[in-house]
Amino acid sequence: MRPQKKHFSLPRLALIAVLVSPAAASEEAAPADRASAPRTTSSVSAGILSPRLSALERDLFDQIHDGRFGKFSLLEAGFIAGGVDSCDELQAYCKRFDQLVQSLRQSGNVRGMPRTRAQAVFVFLHQTVLQGGYNLQASDLRQALDHGRFNCVTASLLFNCMAQRFGLKAVGLEIPGHAMSRLELPQETLDIETTCPRWFTLIDKHKGVSSPSSGGPVPTEPGTAVRGPQPVRQISEVELVATIYYNLGVDRLAEKRFADAAAANAKAVRLDPDNATAKGNFLATINNWAIDLCTSGEYEKAAELLRLGLATDSRYEAFRSNYVQLFRQWSDHLCRSGRYDEAARLLAQAAQEQPNEKFFHEAAIELLRRWGAK
Repeated sequence: MRPQKKHFSLPRLALIAVLVSPAAASEEAAPADRASAPRTTSSVSAGILSPRLSALERDLFDQIHDGRFGKFSLLEAGFIAGGVDSCDELQAYCKRFDQLVQSLRQSGNVRGMPRTRAQAVFVFLHQTVLQGGYNLQASDLRQALDHGRFNCVTASLLFNCMAQRFGLKAVGLEIPGHAMSRLELPQETLDIETTCPRWFTLIDKHKGVSSPSSGGPVPTEPGTAVRGPQPVRQISEVELVATIYYNLGVDRLAEKRFADAAAANAKAVRLDPDNATAKGNFLATINNWAIDLCTSGEYEKAAELLRLGLATDSRYEAFRSNYVQLFRQWSDHLCRSGRYDEAARLLAQAAQEQPNEKFFHEAAIELLRRWGAK
């Protein structure tokens, strides 16, 4: 998982540049439902309110119950979230995973006490599958099986799936900006940093040392950053898959693929409504998309997005600030073109929509004064 991204500012209007942290997202922030949508919607906001789902995604989302995906396994859900959209492709990748499990079973290495079996699964996963190295953008499970590339989410999901095949109970953990696995063993609970190939060796070397999620000192390899105390949340299978969508949303936002970013973040929030970071990134995507549209002169679409943002979370300050700046820039553009009557109607509309914003009333009066002086 990744931290949130910085907002960009409108040209010549640096007042709206903000830095968003997970704490900035309100606890009730979530994708707007149809009841709170703007009066009229175009394809822009409609795509956010109802993001396009593949046939497999629709089936997957319909199966959600009690933190699980019904007829779908965690592995299947992970592949679907990463982009697999055909049953044949899904079956092919799951078959490859089954073959890996069978290979490990036939090796005879998974034996003994539960902790020893878990270590054998972990070592096999890194020696056989996760050989391409850590990659922040590797949120698609296919990258792990095809090229060995992984990040914290895909490594944790694959470890959990493989551990379960050998009778071990492994669940997901969420730490802000990071994901891990938790093994629930008969004699202990063991938190696993699944991106570190030598994790079991390190925790054996540092007996009694706490894991990152417990807030104590952390065993590390030379050159590895040490994590301090971090709030941790044990998450369900559904919430673990939500982090795949979250990561994809961050990637698409960085690429300025705003529609895809909004869709991915909306899916993440739908699967994990308690994830404040995912909510914050959903709001940031709407805001940054509106800014990009305004920069391109697509003022009407930008206004629609900001209205949607305000309907979603009226306490998100960037929406309110940018709404004012958008109409200031839009009305200035109209006035420079001599279209004073359109600018006046625009400001009157904005004043009606946001009656507490003094700028719109003051700007309308100033516009009438300038218009009358022509």
